[in-house]
Formats: sequence, structure tokens, C-alpha cells
Amino acid sequence: LENTSSENTSLIQTWPMGETNSKVAFELCVSSEDYQGNNLGPSVNMVMFDANNAQSPTIAIANLFQNEVDFKQAKFTIDLQSWSKPKIFGRLHHIEFWRTDGGPFASPWFLDRVVIRDRRHGLTGEWDYFFFPVHDWILPDAQYVVHDCETFLPQDEPFPELRDAQIARRQQLLTFTQRAKGLPVEILEVPTTELFSYDAKWNIEELVLELIEQAGLSEKYSSEMPWDSLDSLGALYKQHNITEPLSLFHLQPVLSR
Repeated sequence: LENTSSENTSLIQTWPMGETNSKVAFELCVSSEDYQGNNLGPSVNMVMFDANNAQSPTIAIANLFQNEVDFKQAKFTIDLQSWSKPKIFGRLHHIEFWRTDGGPFASPWFLDRVVIRDRRHGLTGEWDYFFFPVHDWILPDAQYVVHDCETFLPQDEPFPELRDAQIARRQQLLTFTQRAKGLPVEILEVPTTELFSYDAKWNIEELVLELIEQAGLSEKYSSEMPWDSLDSLGALYKQHNITEPLSLFHLQPVLSR
């Protein structure tokens, strides 16, 4: 990454984890739940704040997954510089970040958490870990502030305007419906925020239909004719050499009472 500086913003040189450097200040581990893109990942700007609100320059990471292949985890180190000396920048308190690869065609990215390890006390000193839970799709035009291991009730939220903006974004994704008066309100359809690229692994409906077709059960499966008894239903499994479900054995004593 380019290493430049200005009055308000600096790009901090970062290296992939594993690089040998005796002057490492922080290690960053970014864990993603999903990334629906085919490039090297999103680009991110991040600012760290200590408990006294002292802040780092802007830490710019271009192409988050440039050294990874599975879009799940990216690790970087930040060099020790004048701003990050312990007497100037104290114990890490919260982080602020935003995407810089904006635009209508930005790839969807679900960020699970950011873990930062403080290594300013050397390899033999105490290493402090800081966990920043996110659990959200990161939008190109949004700003995020996350505290170490903390969530807040609405009345205690330190950045209420950001919380309100997040709630407003989620409300736009939900359409509610009610099947009949007095019944609970339901979501009309699953919002896009609940759809992940790996969901197809757990969609067994197509597999079930394929097995029904292979077993020659498609005609009887789609029939609306009622079954005479559990025995006739069980005979169907035996006819096609399919193991009977245990529910048949559990229901038989109940229906025979």
C-alpha cells in the first residue's frame, strides 16, 4: 500500500500476517461471513480510537482479500509509528470504518467481526486482544462505529444517529403482511440481508424432488387422494424399498387408541 500523509488523513503501511517485523504495533484480523464478488475484495478505511478519544490516522486497506483465496479471513499488521506509541495512543477503545469501493455495483460483503491485537509491548510482553462484533452487510455509503466487545441499549447508544440510520436501512428491506385479522404479522418475503451465497448448501427441496422422481413416487407424491391408513402409507415405502420413517411407528399407537 502507498504510504502518504496529510493534515487529516494518512495511509498506514500494512503487511500481510507472517511478515517479519520487530516494530509491529497492531495485528488486524478481519473475519467475513460472506463476500459475493469475484475480485480481490472490498477496500476499507479505518480509524482507531483510544479511551481518551485520541485517534489514529486513517488506515487504508485496498482489496481486503488480496492475500487470501476463500474470502473468509484477512490478516494485516500495522507498523509502530509516532502516533501509535503507548504514551500517545492508549488502550484501544473503538473503531470507525467505511468502504471506499463505493458505487451501485459494489459486491455485497457481510462482515462478522474485527479482532485487533496490541503488540506494542513486544513479543515477550502482554498482548491485548480487542473484539469488535459487526454482524452486518457493509454498504459502500454507510459509516460504522464499533466498540470493543460491546453492544448498547438504545438509550445508552453513544452514536444514536448511526444506530437510527442502520435501523432505517433495515426497515426499508422488510415488507409485512397479515394473513387474516387477529393473526400475527409476518414478513412477506425473506429480506436480502438474510440471503447468503452458501445458502444453497442447505436447500434440500430440489434434492428431495429428485429422489422422489428417481424412486417413481412422483405421481403418488403429487396425488390429492387421502391415504386409507398408516399401513397403506407404510406399504408404499416397502414397495419401493425405502426405509420407513420412525414417525410411522410413533403415530401408530396414537391412532389405534
